[in-house]
Amino acid sequence: TVLKQATLYLVRISDVASRKIIGYAFGTSENADLVKKALRMAIQTADNVAPLEFISDNGSAFTVAEVKSALNLIFKKVRNIKPGNSQENPAEMHVKILTNMCRGNNNWLYSGFNAHAIKNTTNPDYFPKPSELPSMEASYQQALDAIERYNNTPWGADGLTPNERFEHKNPACKALEPRVLRYAFGQRTQVDLSYMRGFVNVHRVDNGYSVPFKFEIPNYEQTIHLISERLGYQSHAKVMVCWDETAADIYTPEGTYIL
Repeated sequence: TVLKQATLYLVRISDVASRKIIGYAFGTSENADLVKKALRMAIQTADNVAPLEFISDNGSAFTVAEVKSALNLIFKKVRNIKPGNSQENPAEMHVKILTNMCRGNNNWLYSGFNAHAIKNTTNPDYFPKPSELPSMEASYQQALDAIERYNNTPWGADGLTPNERFEHKNPACKALEPRVLRYAFGQRTQVDLSYMRGFVNVHRVDNGYSVPFKFEIPNYEQTIHLISERLGYQSHAKVMVCWDETAADIYTPEGTYIL
């Protein structure tokens, strides 16, 4: 058996007020898909409540155009901490607490384990042997267990856990519009409406099979004039469709909403 050693990346999204980890995603590389999976879970955990501000480190996955457009659509304010100033990120403390909870896994690799000075923060004497490293499945479970312990550990004078504190929401909170969620997390398909009289035909691939979906364009005879106007009366009506199983939204290829 040939074993391949890989690094496990965990993107975590915390609600700063309660300290609860409300979204997370695992992967072998830190990329846009990982961030969007964690973000989608966070929004769902919060019952689609419109959030206020998003702050992250300067990881490349948070700065790609695909992620930035989704963040700017969902949050009222989006910013990254200043390089070299981790203390500016209020989630930094939560990261350290969760990391300490993971210290109980002796088969994890900690580059700074038991380090007391900058010169020995990467001391290989503290690294476990490759044969002692956990499998990817075991790593997932250990990380999930740590998140569960973290969310159920009381903190503060009231003794509430992050899970309990998260239940106390401002009654003035409003839910995100479904169109926002479809644009951020739904399927995206470019089609030419010139060949779809009154309908939008798209498909999704599930387990190698193409699953078709058909959406009706309301008031087609009037709506097609609006679409043509927004597209600049081009000979072809190529549009971007952002959709899920419930509805579809039509945008220009550049991302301007039509209907």
